[in-house]
Amino acid sequence: MGSGRACTKCGVSKQLSEFFKDSKSKQGLRSSCKDCDKARGRAHYEANREKRLAWQKKYYLANQENAVIYARQWRRDNPEKTRGYHAAYREKYPEKERERHAKKSLRYRTEQPELVKLWGKNWSDRNPHKVTLKSQRRRAKTSEFVVLEKDIASIYSRPCVRCNTTSNITLDHIIPLSRGGAHSVGNFQPLCKSCNSSKGAKTMTEWIGILR
Repeated sequence: MGSGRACTKCGVSKQLSEFFKDSKSKQGLRSSCKDCDKARGRAHYEANREKRLAWQKKYYLANQENAVIYARQWRRDNPEKTRGYHAAYREKYPEKERERHAKKSLRYRTEQPELVKLWGKNWSDRNPHKVTLKSQRRRAKTSEFVVLEKDIASIYSRPCVRCNTTSNITLDHIIPLSRGGAHSVGNFQPLCKSCNSSKGAKTMTEWIGILR
Protein backbone atom coordinates (compact mmCIF):
# COMPACT_ATOMS: atom_id res chain seq x y z
CA MET A 1 0.00 0.00 0.00
CA GLY A 2 1.44 3.37 -0.98
CA SER A 3 1.73 6.43 1.20
CA GLY A 4 -1.36 7.97 -0.36
CA ARG A 5 -4.35 7.43 -2.60
CA ALA A 6 -6.96 9.35 -4.56
CA CYS A 7 -10.45 9.83 -3.12
CA THR A 8 -13.13 8.27 -5.33
CA LYS A 9 -15.48 11.19 -4.63
CA CYS A 10 -13.40 14.35 -4.97
CA GLY A 11 -10.51 12.80 -6.91
CA VAL A 12 -7.88 14.48 -4.73
CA SER A 13 -4.80 12.45 -3.71
CA LYS A 14 -4.47 12.39 0.07
CA GLN A 15 -2.49 10.69 2.82
CA LEU A 16 -3.90 7.40 4.10
CA SER A 17 -4.60 9.04 7.45
CA GLU A 18 -7.23 11.13 5.65
CA PHE A 19 -9.40 8.02 5.08
CA PHE A 20 -11.61 6.31 7.64
CA LYS A 21 -10.93 2.65 8.40
CA ASP A 22 -13.18 0.01 6.83
CA SER A 23 -12.72 -3.63 7.86
CA LYS A 24 -14.73 -4.83 4.85
CA SER A 25 -12.35 -3.19 2.37
CA LYS A 26 -9.32 -5.08 1.05
CA GLN A 27 -7.09 -2.15 1.94
CA GLY A 28 -8.81 -1.63 5.28
CA LEU A 29 -9.83 1.92 4.34
CA ARG A 30 -12.84 3.58 2.82
CA SER A 31 -12.54 4.61 -0.83
CA SER A 32 -13.73 8.16 -0.14
CA CYS A 33 -11.80 10.58 2.09
CA LYS A 34 -12.89 11.81 5.52
CA ASP A 35 -13.89 15.23 4.20
CA CYS A 36 -16.20 13.71 1.59
CA ASP A 37 -17.64 11.23 4.10
CA LYS A 38 -18.34 14.02 6.58
CA ALA A 39 -19.93 16.19 3.89
CA ARG A 40 -22.13 13.30 2.80
CA GLY A 41 -23.08 12.66 6.43
CA ARG A 42 -24.04 16.30 6.99
CA ALA A 43 -26.11 16.36 3.79
CA HIS A 44 -27.92 13.16 4.79
CA TYR A 45 -28.60 14.54 8.27
CA GLU A 46 -30.04 17.81 6.92
CA ALA A 47 -32.20 15.92 4.40
CA ASN A 48 -33.56 13.67 7.17
CA ARG A 49 -33.28 16.01 10.13
CA GLU A 50 -36.85 15.72 11.40
CA LYS A 51 -36.85 11.92 11.21
CA ARG A 52 -33.45 11.79 12.89
CA LEU A 53 -34.51 14.07 15.74
CA ALA A 54 -37.71 12.06 16.24
CA TRP A 55 -35.69 8.83 16.40
CA GLN A 56 -33.21 10.36 18.85
CA LYS A 57 -36.04 11.55 21.10
CA LYS A 58 -37.71 8.13 21.01
CA TYR A 59 -34.42 6.39 21.78
CA TYR A 60 -33.67 8.82 24.62
CA LEU A 61 -37.05 8.29 26.28
CA ALA A 62 -36.66 4.50 26.01
CA ASN A 63 -33.11 4.59 27.42
CA GLN A 64 -33.19 7.77 29.50
CA GLU A 65 -31.26 6.52 32.52
CA ASN A 66 -28.39 5.08 30.46
CA ALA A 67 -28.38 8.11 28.18
CA VAL A 68 -28.00 10.49 31.13
CA ILE A 69 -25.18 8.40 32.61
CA TYR A 70 -23.40 8.28 29.24
CA ALA A 71 -23.79 12.03 28.67
CA ARG A 72 -22.40 12.87 32.11
CA GLN A 73 -19.44 10.55 31.63
CA TRP A 74 -18.76 11.99 28.17
CA ARG A 75 -18.72 15.53 29.56
CA ARG A 76 -16.28 14.47 32.30
CA ASP A 77 -14.02 12.78 29.73
CA ASN A 78 -14.20 15.68 27.24
CA PRO A 79 -14.22 18.95 29.24
CA GLU A 80 -12.64 21.05 26.49
CA LYS A 81 -15.13 19.90 23.84
CA THR A 82 -17.99 20.40 26.29
CA ARG A 83 -16.95 23.98 27.02
CA GLY A 84 -16.53 24.59 23.29
CA TYR A 85 -20.02 23.28 22.50
CA HIS A 86 -21.56 25.36 25.28
CA ALA A 87 -19.73 28.51 24.18
CA ALA A 88 -20.82 28.02 20.56
CA TYR A 89 -24.42 27.42 21.63
CA ARG A 90 -24.47 30.53 23.85
CA GLU A 91 -23.12 32.63 21.01
CA LYS A 92 -25.61 31.25 18.49
CA TYR A 93 -28.67 31.19 20.76
CA PRO A 94 -28.18 33.86 23.49
CA GLU A 95 -31.92 34.28 24.13
CA LYS A 96 -32.49 30.54 24.50
CA GLU A 97 -29.50 30.28 26.85
CA ARG A 98 -30.77 33.12 29.05
CA GLU A 99 -34.24 31.56 29.10
CA ARG A 100 -32.77 28.16 30.03
CA HIS A 101 -30.74 29.62 32.89
CA ALA A 102 -33.75 31.61 34.12
CA LYS A 103 -35.93 28.47 34.20
CA LYS A 104 -33.17 26.47 35.90
CA SER A 105 -32.62 29.22 38.47
CA LEU A 106 -36.38 29.48 39.17
CA ARG A 107 -36.65 25.72 39.57
CA TYR A 108 -33.78 25.61 42.06
CA ARG A 109 -35.10 28.61 44.02
CA THR A 110 -38.54 26.98 44.21
CA GLU A 111 -37.52 23.40 44.93
CA GLN A 112 -34.27 23.90 46.89
CA PRO A 113 -34.25 27.39 48.45
CA GLU A 114 -31.85 26.41 51.25
CA LEU A 115 -29.35 25.01 48.76
CA VAL A 116 -29.56 28.20 46.66
CA LYS A 117 -28.99 30.28 49.79
CA LEU A 118 -25.95 28.15 50.65
CA TRP A 119 -24.57 28.53 47.11
CA GLY A 120 -25.01 32.30 47.36
CA LYS A 121 -23.23 32.45 50.70
CA ASN A 122 -20.35 30.27 49.48
CA TRP A 123 -19.97 32.43 46.37
CA SER A 124 -19.98 35.62 48.44
CA ASP A 125 -17.36 34.18 50.81
CA ARG A 126 -15.12 33.22 47.87
CA ASN A 127 -15.62 36.51 45.99
CA PRO A 128 -15.73 39.41 48.51
CA HIS A 129 -14.34 41.84 45.92
CA LYS A 130 -17.11 41.02 43.44
CA VAL A 131 -19.75 41.39 46.15
CA THR A 132 -18.38 44.80 47.03
CA LEU A 133 -18.19 45.86 43.40
CA LYS A 134 -21.78 44.75 42.84
CA SER A 135 -22.87 46.78 45.84
CA GLN A 136 -20.70 49.66 44.68
CA ARG A 137 -22.33 49.72 41.25
CA ARG A 138 -25.75 49.85 42.88
CA ARG A 139 -24.73 52.70 45.14
CA ALA A 140 -22.95 54.51 42.29
CA LYS A 141 -26.31 55.09 40.61
CA THR A 142 -27.20 57.55 43.37
CA SER A 143 -23.67 58.72 44.20
CA GLU A 144 -21.81 61.66 42.71
CA PHE A 145 -18.46 59.94 43.36
CA VAL A 146 -16.75 57.46 41.04
CA VAL A 147 -15.14 54.41 42.66
CA LEU A 148 -12.86 52.24 40.52
CA GLU A 149 -12.16 48.55 40.87
CA LYS A 150 -8.53 49.31 41.75
CA ASP A 151 -9.77 51.47 44.65
CA ILE A 152 -11.72 48.52 46.06
CA ALA A 153 -8.76 46.17 45.52
CA SER A 154 -6.51 48.60 47.40
CA ILE A 155 -8.75 48.41 50.47
CA TYR A 156 -8.64 44.62 50.50
CA SER A 157 -4.85 44.59 50.24
CA ARG A 158 -4.41 46.50 53.50
CA PRO A 159 -4.67 45.23 57.12
CA CYS A 160 -7.56 46.02 59.45
CA VAL A 161 -7.09 49.55 60.84
CA ARG A 162 -8.26 48.37 64.27
CA CYS A 163 -6.65 44.98 64.99
CA ASN A 164 -4.06 44.92 62.17
CA THR A 165 -5.07 41.45 60.92
CA THR A 166 -4.95 40.70 57.20
CA SER A 167 -7.63 37.99 57.35
CA ASN A 168 -11.28 38.45 56.31
CA ILE A 169 -10.81 42.07 55.27
CA THR A 170 -13.98 44.00 54.40
CA LEU A 171 -14.67 47.50 53.13
CA ASP A 172 -16.04 49.81 55.81
CA HIS A 173 -17.49 53.29 55.47
CA ILE A 174 -15.78 55.46 58.08
CA ILE A 175 -18.94 57.54 58.35
CA PRO A 176 -21.75 55.01 57.78
CA LEU A 177 -24.01 55.53 54.78
CA SER A 178 -26.99 55.53 57.12
CA ARG A 179 -25.40 58.48 58.95
CA GLY A 180 -24.87 60.53 55.79
CA GLY A 181 -21.46 59.18 54.81
CA ALA A 182 -20.50 59.12 51.13
CA HIS A 183 -19.68 56.08 49.07
CA SER A 184 -16.31 57.48 48.06
CA VAL A 185 -12.64 56.55 48.37
CA GLY A 186 -12.11 59.15 51.11
CA ASN A 187 -14.72 57.43 53.26
CA PHE A 188 -13.34 53.90 52.87
CA GLN A 189 -11.18 51.96 55.31
CA PRO A 190 -10.26 48.28 55.72
CA LEU A 191 -11.78 46.46 58.69
CA CYS A 192 -11.76 42.75 59.33
CA LYS A 193 -15.15 41.06 59.37
CA SER A 194 -15.21 40.89 63.16
CA CYS A 195 -14.34 44.56 63.67
CA ASN A 196 -16.75 45.69 60.96
CA SER A 197 -19.55 43.74 62.62
CA SER A 198 -18.64 45.32 65.97
CA LYS A 199 -18.55 48.85 64.52
CA GLY A 200 -21.90 48.46 62.77
CA ALA A 201 -23.51 51.84 62.03
CA LYS A 202 -21.34 53.75 64.51
CA THR A 203 -18.83 56.42 63.64
CA MET A 204 -15.21 55.66 64.46
CA THR A 205 -15.30 58.03 67.46
CA GLU A 206 -18.40 56.34 68.90
CA TRP A 207 -17.02 52.86 68.27
CA ILE A 208 -13.55 53.47 69.73
CA GLY A 209 -15.16 55.14 72.74
CA ILE A 210 -17.18 52.00 73.46
CA LEU A 211 -14.14 49.74 73.09
CA ARG A 212 -12.08 51.71 75.62
